[in-house]
Amino acid sequence: MSVAKVTFLPENRTVEIETGATISEAARQANIPLTSPCAGAGTCGRCRVLLPDAGSVLACRQEITEDTVVEIPITSRLGGLVVHLTSSIESSSIDRPLDPLTSKPPSDGPSYGLALDIGTSTLAAEWVDSRSGQVLVRAGRANSQAAFGAEVTRRIEHVEDHGPEDLAEAIGNDIQALVTRMSEDLEVEAELDTIVVAGNTGMLHFLYRYDPGPIRRAPHVPSVAAPPSVCSSALGLELRADPRIHAFPSIGGWVGGDITAGILATGMHRDDALTLLIDIGTNGEIVLGNREWMMACAASAGPAFEGTGITCGSSATPGAIDCAAVNEDGCITCTTIDDEPHHGICGSGLISVVANLFRAGLIDRAGQILSPEPCCGEPGYVLIPADHSATGRTIGVAQRDIDSVLRAKAAVFAGVQSLLASAGLSASDVERLIICGGFGSVLRPVDAVSLGLVPDLPEDRITFAGNTALRGARTALLSKTAWAEAQEIARTTTYVELIDQADYFEAFTSAQFIPHTDLSLFPSVSAPTQRTGRS
Repeated sequence: MSVAKVTFLPENRTVEIETGATISEAARQANIPLTSPCAGAGTCGRCRVLLPDAGSVLACRQEITEDTVVEIPITSRLGGLVVHLTSSIESSSIDRPLDPLTSKPPSDGPSYGLALDIGTSTLAAEWVDSRSGQVLVRAGRANSQAAFGAEVTRRIEHVEDHGPEDLAEAIGNDIQALVTRMSEDLEVEAELDTIVVAGNTGMLHFLYRYDPGPIRRAPHVPSVAAPPSVCSSALGLELRADPRIHAFPSIGGWVGGDITAGILATGMHRDDALTLLIDIGTNGEIVLGNREWMMACAASAGPAFEGTGITCGSSATPGAIDCAAVNEDGCITCTTIDDEPHHGICGSGLISVVANLFRAGLIDRAGQILSPEPCCGEPGYVLIPADHSATGRTIGVAQRDIDSVLRAKAAVFAGVQSLLASAGLSASDVERLIICGGFGSVLRPVDAVSLGLVPDLPEDRITFAGNTALRGARTALLSKTAWAEAQEIARTTTYVELIDQADYFEAFTSAQFIPHTDLSLFPSVSAPTQRTGRS
């Protein structure tokens, strides 16, 4: 088989690859990861690139037959994701003495640790002085595993078909690149001796090369719930001083160590107040309880909250619509990440857009657009005309996008209702609602409540906590007591499988309206005056 040269722009980077390979494969060889939510199935349309003669093509489907030049637009690149590095939760370790996990005695001089959150989309890390507890450097990057699919299930399928090395190598390279970058940012030469990792069950299986197959098959029991502490070299990592890695234990197949870390960070396991913690995303993890008891579940919300499978969907990159509002004329206005020109809609933006379309009276309680207009080749609502977007294409929401959002939010709210019902409680009993993860940094309470995504609680009971997984990892890094608490959290939290709950499907169906079929559950949400067109 012959070899062709492929040059990628604007990097002007050239690689040689056998003809018959796809552009996506060549891009991986050139170390230019592309977005691939569908894992190369050709169904998501997110890996579009430009060829001189053929125009726009899907990189995952286009085979290379000869020397060619490929231009990669920003909307198809994996890099550039906004990584949330902070949390509003800062009090969980106040009453714990500084007693770091490091085995390095004080007489051996400085000690440094890494708190690491391995998310499905991004990695976030803090380089910490273990002697003082001070955070020296914060950094993040996109998770390169996304080249094998946006959803964890897609990546599990890849491991089942091709073995664990691709996913393990991708996350290993990301960790090494992150550590290298952070060490260069330090003003003094330093080596890590401890790394504490928080990640969902799938991410930890990929890192440790465990068989992830059982996670996606009933009864969804992970191969290993509590990974052992090992030297980084045992996981194939090449890090100076070979630091020891400690990974948070999982609560269940779809409620992982990142949620264990989040519970630790928020302190809900030590609090008398009945607390509801929600991590809004593809899995929609939910925890309910207090110091006496806790139960957790995962609501399969699907990829809509990640901007996947959406007509103008986008990852959380600069220029993605992240928030909407109704202006004085009753029309929808949008803001973007970093105020860059509009190129698509990310998950938080999609929630905000749909909530505001409802408040503006432009969609009804079933989510139906009252006066649909041509939008990206199908009925919808135009947000940004083509001549005002960064891509030169119209940006808007189609009717099927709204339907996807309603199914996703219904899955989460039905999960909340199922947990409350299992405990014999109602939403009014909840004293504190914590929304964490990426959405916990940007989502507005009014949007989440009016859509019917979360219970209708007073705003003073709602906390948007940001990256609690990373905060929990730092808490454990600096306290052996906290690390022991994390083990106890995972051991004692009851894992609820929603599919086994008799009331879940009915609750899911009832929640597929805005805000819900039972309006008494949302007394603060008033019905808007419906409109049959733009003002």
